[in-house]
Amino acid sequence: YRSINITGDWRALYSKPDKDIIIFEALGIHSQLYR
Repeated sequence: YRSINITGDWRALYSKPDKDIIIFEALGIHSQLYR
């Protein structure tokens, strides 16, 4: 997955199966997403 910072400690993990498509896979704070 790739990730972007939303705000503060919140991040969004996403995949990009095609150049025009992004699928958000998970939203959460850093400790929830990276264990």
